[in-house]
Amino acid sequence: MIGKKFIFAASTCAFQIEGGRNLGGRTDSIWDEFTKRNFFIPPLGKATREINSIALASDFYSKYKTDARIMKRMGLQGFVYNMDWTRIFPKNSSDFNPEGIKFYDDVFKTLTEKGIKPIPILYHWDTPMWAEIQGGFENRDVIEWFRNYVRIVFRFLGKYSDLSFVNDENSTFTLNGYLSDYYPPAKNNKTAFAKAIHHLNLSAAIAKEEFELAKVAGYIAEDARLGIDHDWTPPHQYQEGDEAAVVKYNQWFKNFFLDPNLKGTYPEVFFQWLKDEEIDLTITDQDLTLLLKNRLDLIGWNYYRPCYITSDENVDDLKMLRQKSHTFFVSGFKQVFPKDIEYTKWNWIIDPSMLATGAEILWKEY
Repeated sequence: MIGKKFIFAASTCAFQIEGGRNLGGRTDSIWDEFTKRNFFIPPLGKATREINSIALASDFYSKYKTDARIMKRMGLQGFVYNMDWTRIFPKNSSDFNPEGIKFYDDVFKTLTEKGIKPIPILYHWDTPMWAEIQGGFENRDVIEWFRNYVRIVFRFLGKYSDLSFVNDENSTFTLNGYLSDYYPPAKNNKTAFAKAIHHLNLSAAIAKEEFELAKVAGYIAEDARLGIDHDWTPPHQYQEGDEAAVVKYNQWFKNFFLDPNLKGTYPEVFFQWLKDEEIDLTITDQDLTLLLKNRLDLIGWNYYRPCYITSDENVDDLKMLRQKSHTFFVSGFKQVFPKDIEYTKWNWIIDPSMLATGAEILWKEY
């Protein structure tokens, strides 16, 4: 929504469809390395994880003009696209790749000519390997590496859209990549998680700072907006007495991932967790000032499903549940899976009921 105007759009990311991984001067990201090392195609009809080659994918790299014509015939008015940092900075933090910029310029120009608004997202989990080798988002230097990247994007591509996002689903990326080995960089370490999420937040603030400078320079429209995209799963209270569990769940899965870039601060539960876990992370007054001065303009919310939350002190009644409950990296609440509702084969609840309610909750708070 821009004002009262609704944009009917589709969304995807470079990792999922682009292909051309070794073309146009591009080098590997952490997802190239991860998919090569963990390649796995499940048996036909088995609902389990597939880790396929991304070398070709849907070949958007070669077929974007055809895809744009299809989008126009479909009546799409916008295209949300998670760009590839590695295509633009394939070797280091300072030397950008003209071929990478030209590719995205061609894509955005083609979309614009078809009446489709490009809505870029700057980062979607695919840290360049050159950056990861130096520590990736655990290394505070990533903030300046990211600054150089967004500065180039705004300079050359900012003219195409008045709506952009910095990050996409920081929660899924950091929980699965830094508190687990399910996604790259597969750290499974609490300190790595804390550093990564803090540096992601600071990188978004830096992006906002550069976004406003790009407006002054005339690269971006004065009324353009920059947001953060989040995949908060809104909770249902499972049973009477679970109010406190739901509150704590939201403090972590809503406020923890949105407050830094929309309010300029962290919820108190994060500072307490750092202390309880004895995690070596310094959040300076300068960091908090940077966040506060460079708050983002809007939320992109990816609604997949709701969840049912109860206190983690409650014992599972497997007669009433589809499976055992899911616990989190913090205590006080857990997710349960009631039997009497509909699920996908991946155990995702099929329930649109929280779409409007969740949007209203976000609107009222932010």
